[in-house]
Amino acid sequence: MVSLDLPLPMVESLWRVLSPDERARAAAFRLEAHLARFVAARGLLRAVLARHLERAPASLVFGYGPWGKPFLADEKGPNGLRFNLSHAGRVMLVALARGGEVGVDVEVPRPGVAPERIAEAAFSQSEKAALVALPESDRDAAILRGWTRKEAVIKATGLGVALAPDRVEVSLAPHAAALIRIDGDRRRAKRWSLHHLVLGEGHVGALAAERLAFFKVPRRIAIVPEIPKGPTGKPQRIGLAGKLGLGR
Repeated sequence: MVSLDLPLPMVESLWRVLSPDERARAAAFRLEAHLARFVAARGLLRAVLARHLERAPASLVFGYGPWGKPFLADEKGPNGLRFNLSHAGRVMLVALARGGEVGVDVEVPRPGVAPERIAEAAFSQSEKAALVALPESDRDAAILRGWTRKEAVIKATGLGVALAPDRVEVSLAPHAAALIRIDGDRRRAKRWSLHHLVLGEGHVGALAAERLAFFKVPRRIAIVPEIPKGPTGKPQRIGLAGKLGLGR
């Protein structure tokens, strides 16, 4: 897990490795904080993938599946490098795999979002029954764990909104993550392994991967570009949109 709140010079460095379509997507953000985090997320993703492939970050070409899951255009073979990323507010999580698909999700409790409404909309009947069986003080955390695990599975399958969360049944236990059924089918669920991620800082994480896949979650992301310093010795801070040539 890595912070997306980077010094401006580093965001500028990461901007330079983005593709034209990534820059166009970044330009759509009106708030500079959101723009900076998008650039950081895409640039850091490229840094992670490039390091594992021993290539230049700017040379990577992404494709997108029917439901929007990104992949590396020249890593589509059975042993090609697969990846997935998730971000929640100021942090990002990346997972890599070979030999199978992978999905990852990170969440943090959000003020104003009622957990019980998530459960009502996204949980199956058996999950709702398991939730009611828990002490009331444990339910909010269980809902967030369940949602995170469902999202990881959905992202791993690449089906996106085509696979509704209530069709993915998962365990709610604190550490023993398990995928129980997809569309009521236990055999279909056995294709995937599901893992609870210990992240700290109030974040909840989960990773889903095909059972034959070798996967990892990089603990640290090395960023090569040097950060220029201002006259005070601190990183320079100038309007981001202007520095990126977006003309705001």
